[in-house]
Amino acid sequence: MENTFNIILTIITFFTGIIWLLKIFIFFLKKNILLNNFFKKINICIYINDFFKKIYIKKIFYLSKSIFPTLLFVFIIRIFIFEPFYIPSGSMMPTIMKGDFVLVNKFLYGIKNFITHKTFIKIKNPKRGDIIVFKYPINPKINYIKRIIGLPGDYIKYNYITKKLKIYSNYILNKKNKNKVLIFYKIKNKKNFLEYEENLDGIKHKILTLSYKNNKFKKELKHHFNDTYEKWIVPKNSYFVMGDNRDNSFDSRYWGFVPKKNIIGKATIIWMSLNIKEKKFPLYFTIRIKRFGSLY
Repeated sequence: MENTFNIILTIITFFTGIIWLLKIFIFFLKKNILLNNFFKKINICIYINDFFKKIYIKKIFYLSKSIFPTLLFVFIIRIFIFEPFYIPSGSMMPTIMKGDFVLVNKFLYGIKNFITHKTFIKIKNPKRGDIIVFKYPINPKINYIKRIIGLPGDYIKYNYITKKLKIYSNYILNKKNKNKVLIFYKIKNKKNFLEYEENLDGIKHKILTLSYKNNKFKKELKHHFNDTYEKWIVPKNSYFVMGDNRDNSFDSRYWGFVPKKNIIGKATIIWMSLNIKEKKFPLYFTIRIKRFGSLY
């Protein structure tokens, strides 16, 4: 869907731009006597003038003239710099809630070909703690939003009971490295939820986990995992991601790593937040103004 929209936007921008430039060419041609005389000899000017005298062509030209600058601006901003995304799930709670609209910086990590998504100008690498929007590796037509936990070369160990992570950076290069990256601070107990503050290389944020005292959650753990711990080593040019709502997030723990080429950009700002009452009829919503602002 995203690629289709980008292709359509490109085609419309291109053709309105061609018409816009063609008319400018005619204008300067008339001002230049030598060029005008030359093109008159080969009848090009006559054909072009006759072309633009047609009523439907005039309408197309005036429409192109008015919308091309706007289309060009939207094209550059959306394809290469910023793009808005709607959050349809609660996997990033409490940082990002269902109904939030985030602005994604596509320029931060590099400039990509918007069709093949290959980076042709590299700017900087994603950092641990960044919230990224990326193409789901199993089905690239779907966009996901998660937080980067592990960088290429990291060794990650996750305890499904305590919900605590141990991360050793550059483990592939230095297997004796025992420097833990992650620190937890317990904050509150909310009925069946626990709320922590997590520190990822200085980026502090809150995460939610289900309490292990919940009998239903115990059964789910035994059903999904045979061991208390799970371990991963992040391969080259890949990233390990998790949702802040740790026990309600379908992430790298289940389907693997995110290739660098799949990353669309970094989520930076919540620019709109809607509390949609889905079970109400007729459907209505309220705007959560307090949620507007930077994610960092």
